Amino acid sequence: MAVIRSRFRPVAAMLLFGSPALAGCAIPLAGAPVQAAAHHAAARTSLLDYVHPLIGTSGDGNVFPGASAPFGMVQWSPDTSAGGLSRPGGYAYGDRIITGFSVTHLSGAGCVAFGNLPIMPTTRPFRAAPQNNGSPYSDRFLHTDEHMAPGSYNVRLASGIGVRLSATSRTGYGVFSFPRGSSATVIVNAGGAAGGRLNTDGALDSRVNVVGREEISGWTTSGHFCHLGNRYRLYFDLRFDRPFSRIVTWQGTTLKSVARRVGGPRAGVAVTFGHRQTVRVKFGLSYVSVRNAQLNLRTEIANWNDAAVRARTQVGWLNVLGRIRVSGGSVANQLTFYTALYHALLHPNIFSDVNGQYLGFDHRIHPAGNRVQYANYSGWDIYRSEVQLLAWLLPHETSDMMQSLLNDAQQQGWLPKWPVANAETGEMNGDSIDAVIANAYAFGARSFDAPAALRFMLKGATHAGVRPAGYVERPGLLDYLRLGYIPGYNPPALHPYGAAATTLEYNIDDYAIAQMAKSLGNAVAYRTFLTRSHSWRNLFNPVTKLVEPRMDSGAFPLSFSTTSMDGYVEGNALQYTWMVPHDLAALVQRVGGPGQAVRRLDPLFRRLDGGPTDPYDWAGNEPGFTMPWIYDFVGAPWRTQAVVRQIEGNRYTTTVGGLPGNDDLGAISSWYVWAALGLYPEIPGVAGWAVTSPLFSRISMQAESGNRLELDTRSTAPPATYIQSLRVHGKPYNRAWLPMSALAKSSTLTFDLGVRPNPHWGT
Repeated sequence: MAVIRSRFRPVAAMLLFGSPALAGCAIPLAGAPVQAAAHHAAARTSLLDYVHPLIGTSGDGNVFPGASAPFGMVQWSPDTSAGGLSRPGGYAYGDRIITGFSVTHLSGAGCVAFGNLPIMPTTRPFRAAPQNNGSPYSDRFLHTDEHMAPGSYNVRLASGIGVRLSATSRTGYGVFSFPRGSSATVIVNAGGAAGGRLNTDGALDSRVNVVGREEISGWTTSGHFCHLGNRYRLYFDLRFDRPFSRIVTWQGTTLKSVARRVGGPRAGVAVTFGHRQTVRVKFGLSYVSVRNAQLNLRTEIANWNDAAVRARTQVGWLNVLGRIRVSGGSVANQLTFYTALYHALLHPNIFSDVNGQYLGFDHRIHPAGNRVQYANYSGWDIYRSEVQLLAWLLPHETSDMMQSLLNDAQQQGWLPKWPVANAETGEMNGDSIDAVIANAYAFGARSFDAPAALRFMLKGATHAGVRPAGYVERPGLLDYLRLGYIPGYNPPALHPYGAAATTLEYNIDDYAIAQMAKSLGNAVAYRTFLTRSHSWRNLFNPVTKLVEPRMDSGAFPLSFSTTSMDGYVEGNALQYTWMVPHDLAALVQRVGGPGQAVRRLDPLFRRLDGGPTDPYDWAGNEPGFTMPWIYDFVGAPWRTQAVVRQIEGNRYTTTVGGLPGNDDLGAISSWYVWAALGLYPEIPGVAGWAVTSPLFSRISMQAESGNRLELDTRSTAPPATYIQSLRVHGKPYNRAWLPMSALAKSSTLTFDLGVRPNPHWGT
């Protein structure tokens, strides 16, 4: 989505192959002082040293740099501001003011979201209720005073306050070190949130309860992601390691010096500890109740041991990052790779509490049983490559994620497509959760109720109408079934924006349903939806040889611009025409054959930083994910190898602007992970990869299921780009498509690379 609109088994520290050779290396962030990367200057002996949380915090990346466990409910991260503007990820590298440290964030979304419960230490006298941007209690900072790693974030503010944050799955732990002799105050802004109200910031409602002299509990209600109608309530319980010497609560702009309970859209509390040099705080979150937040806190942080909290989360990160180990290539490539893998493992998020309870889409409390309930799925983004990565590496967690979507469907009657917390936002077009589920199943995450999943997929693809709360799973479905495409104009109640783009998305969704039906033995559904998935052909204009919007009458628009967004979503006809990864043979035939397809593709890659109205590839947005790999299917795999290598080197870097677009909850990062591995899951719902040259000389992938894949590259002149030969299990392999069925429980791929294209391999 572009701006234009826990169970982790302990493992020993996992080392990179050959990592001692990297001792002392540091990669500065372009445009930033070298000190900004100083926390990476020590010898890199752990995978954690290869994660650069600042990558993507400038430009359109919209990621956050703060503390989070893998898939954690808590993302405790600084919120920055320039001119009072909220940031989609809470943080922008160019800002110099921190307004607070809020406990929930989305990584890389195109709209502001979450940013709940900003907590801010200050030495200033507390005299007025804070605005949502933190003024007058904001504090300046320098990037040279920031230090971060997976699970932790440290900064020294201009006031001299040291901030040290860490997180577990459902809790956070903070240490605030105040300058000697200063007054120590901590502000807990329950009414603070990002994008909580239509066109404004702040919570919709909040409550604060001061319990005794060391505890604060309450809740905050927020929502309206991308100015839509979703709502959620987050409960919290905070404990301090020492009693308050002074309490000031507020409701709206009114201070209530003696009130210990306050509520309203803007409510909070400031607690002062006198001239204490260090104040520690820990908190638990829950979407069910304050009691569950307290239980989460007692269970996940039993004492006041900051080092133990960090170590536990580091072990969790080592476990998941260590599923893939790489060596060879440049240090910059390794930093980019592990940072991308880290970003791809931040979402979806744990939503159930340690006792298994979670709040469902029906606003009732449900038990998750022996599973974990997850939330926050950017379906339009993650179906293309991220869920396949999660499913292959972590099938247990990914199966729980799929079952979570089915639980949502059972509670609201329909599959969601872009849910935030326990509500559907309806953001973006298509019905992408169909593809999310089918891709997860194809890539090995199968411990969920697959027959129930297929039933819900079929329901959403065949039943039209407005659901409760106005949610429509497939807007324009009746026209889609009647015409075989969505016309350019529809009745307002069922109007999907981007009619041509939505038709292509529904085709991909239908193909995913067909593959799911085939796997489950439903031959009738397989044939039906396979046929439906080909209806993009109704939008192919034989004159222009492009996929174009089409009117209800069947006519194509008389005035049509190949670079206009009319009929498309974050793109244009030149880009979207290629978004039929499930039916490329038919597309290639219609554009004039493989040779003509190559001639049509080549101009698109003259630039890699295009936008939605440019005649070039837009490597920073999801509809273009599959485009570089199409050469693999038209007899020119060396062009895939060249283009992918260019995107890897030019659009993904170790700079703060090192992501080519919104990371979209890890989707953009997941593309890089697959590309660096030399494999890409091109076809929705199908277990296999388009092949390119790996970026590293040795790669080891160890799935949670026990499956193992080794990739070795040999080159006489590194860094070489072009595949000269490929062997699978020691036997020559001459195809640019590798089905998962060609692999064994433990498999080895051996690539021979050269500096010149080999026109004979993979054609």
